[in-house]
Amino acid sequence: MGKLEIAVLIAFIALFFSSIIKEPADVTELRSRAWNLNCSEPVCILSKAQMGVWVDQGLLAETKGEVMNGSVKQALAFLLVQNDAEVRKNFSERIDAQIAQVKLGVTTSDDLILLANEIKFRADRNKDERLQRQFSEIQKWLAANGTKDFLYAYSIETIEPENKKVNRENFSSASSLISFILKQPLNSELLGPSYEQTFFARKIREEMEWNATEINIAEDICALSYYYSILYPAIIVKGTIMSVVMIYALPLVIICWMSVISYFTSSGGGKSESFNREYSKNVILISLFAVILFPLMLQLSLFFQLFPAVIYIIFVFPLLLLTLFYLWSSTGILRDYGMVKMDMGKFLITRYKESAVIATAGAVITIISIFVISNIQEIFAYMNFGVVSALAVLLILMFLSVFSVILFPRFIEYTNPSCEIESSKMNLRLKALAEKFGCNVGSIRVIAAAGSNLANAFQSGLIGNNVKLFIFETMLDRRKFKQRELEAIVAHELAHVNKKHILKTVFGYLMIACGVLALFVIIGLLLQAANLTDVSDILAGSSPYIALAVAFLTTMWMMRRFEFEADSAAAEMGYGNDLISALKKISKYNLTPNTLSRLVTLFSSHADLESRIRNLKKYSEKVG
Repeated sequence: MGKLEIAVLIAFIALFFSSIIKEPADVTELRSRAWNLNCSEPVCILSKAQMGVWVDQGLLAETKGEVMNGSVKQALAFLLVQNDAEVRKNFSERIDAQIAQVKLGVTTSDDLILLANEIKFRADRNKDERLQRQFSEIQKWLAANGTKDFLYAYSIETIEPENKKVNRENFSSASSLISFILKQPLNSELLGPSYEQTFFARKIREEMEWNATEINIAEDICALSYYYSILYPAIIVKGTIMSVVMIYALPLVIICWMSVISYFTSSGGGKSESFNREYSKNVILISLFAVILFPLMLQLSLFFQLFPAVIYIIFVFPLLLLTLFYLWSSTGILRDYGMVKMDMGKFLITRYKESAVIATAGAVITIISIFVISNIQEIFAYMNFGVVSALAVLLILMFLSVFSVILFPRFIEYTNPSCEIESSKMNLRLKALAEKFGCNVGSIRVIAAAGSNLANAFQSGLIGNNVKLFIFETMLDRRKFKQRELEAIVAHELAHVNKKHILKTVFGYLMIACGVLALFVIIGLLLQAANLTDVSDILAGSSPYIALAVAFLTTMWMMRRFEFEADSAAAEMGYGNDLISALKKISKYNLTPNTLSRLVTLFSSHADLESRIRNLKKYSEKVG
């Protein structure tokens, strides 16, 4: 058993035993108290819903069921916590009637608070100036005359958004705690509980022992649930973290599936087949490591009372570890098969920039993703949370796809020493070739070999000066590649630039993903019209991932077509036979199999060598 297999096995065993780690006793006790609340007042509904949102989806569903068969006040209290489209739709007419009957000084303070939240939601969503004026009037009246009870404290940001010094003279301990938390969002979300918050939380726990009324207990539960969300952030952001993991999961699943197929379809005892199986196994193990590591870190974080910002940082560690493991294991395979000649340690050091950039980018993406998924519900408040999370994943992945393509040339230049071609004779030949394709020869860069025998050439970037063409230094070695073979490869890459294949690929990917998603939206609306809400929600939650998978497979097919098109363009320039020879050598130096199974080809951006040679010969016969 290799070192990587041992590391994956240890991680799996650790994950298995980490399942014994339970949530903190404080949270368990509070959850139990919330389930045992036997009260239908708005504050009780609010408390159970808030606890459900934080740590118990079952309690949230139970509370929603109670609300759906309850009163308007219960519905409004539920909507204070959770923007639920089904609840809002069910009570829409009764809420309209309540809003129409609002009279300042007559309608009770608590009723105004409940209605103010809904009026603000409708005013913001529909850009309704009349409702906005009504909300402003209610807001001013409540700030001056409202009863300073728990509902007031819970809605403090709605009632007094600009007031940083809240008068807590008549507040209960629960009201004081929640107002301190809501008025110190940055401190609470990054650094953890303040002295005042800890003081009131301790006081509430003491008071809960002798608080007799269900309403007081409900207020205490709600306030403490907010406090524990800061004290034990791993529990609260678990759902968000798993949504972030899904961002990495889809490409990971596709890559892993490709490697599994490649591993089991690589037949023959040749060196390239053996290398392909070994490398595929390495990718599979790294993917398994990733699948294990994220939930393991989540479980281990339950051990500690961490300040919330650590939760954002702690998930950077798996990204860094996985990057280092991949570089270490893949470099070992390259060395074992003679593709890296220099000392492994030195070769890894030459790639330190690559690992640092990948880990840093992964960390930034993770933090941004957590923020987006955590807050996008406020933007699409009328949609199901699962649908919104899936939509966020789709938007993030689509953004990253475009962003990474734009920055990829800069990434290559930063992580790999590169320069322009030194030979003046070769420069002139390539310049003449580039001019035929309308490209600037200055955009052709040579990547230093750094002890590697790998041979390749590729172009990246979208348009203009962002477009770069990179050639591995190995291809400039006349002992390995002839002049015309190099020119044939460059002609192939210049054809990609000339025909704007990358731009077409990115545009096609985005259009296909959006088109498939739009189709699912239409189907979802038809299902809702047929009262098949559950089926619609399942479809809506899964559709972004299906759209991405369809877009990926279609894009791979497009890219294979573009490869054939670029091959034909090089052959048209008279490099047909030279390109065939160069492709054979690249396959030899990179230990790439000459043939790929249909399943592997389905997930690949390039056709196999035999297919490309067959296409080139057919094209040569056609034009010859």
